[in-house]
Amino acid sequence: ILLIATLLRLALNVASTRVVLLEGHTGSDAAGKVIQSFGEVVIGGNYAVGLVVFLILMIINFVVVTKGAGRISEVSARFTLDAMPGKQMAIDADLNAGILTQEEAKLRRQEVGSEADFYGAM
Repeated sequence: ILLIATLLRLALNVASTRVVLLEGHTGSDAAGKVIQSFGEVVIGGNYAVGLVVFLILMIINFVVVTKGAGRISEVSARFTLDAMPGKQMAIDADLNAGILTQEEAKLRRQEVGSEADFYGAM
């Protein structure tokens, strides 16, 4: 159900954007009755109210995106830092098995260290 609702919302967004871009310059209701009706309800005949509603929606969007990005960075940092000991042990095992040379192992350890520093800074 969620997928269907998302697809319908996406279709509505694409259709309304297409109408606005192709026919938005040809009259008062050229952008479509739905868009005009929604604009009249939101603005209510007063541009100040419309501006306030727009600012509120913009702030809410900003907060949601910021929180989501912060959470994504926390989770990715957690997973990456949790995997670090395993990566170090794999490098040591490859070195002991003769798969890696001393220089290759040193380079891989530096890569793991820089990755840890990057994700640790998040």
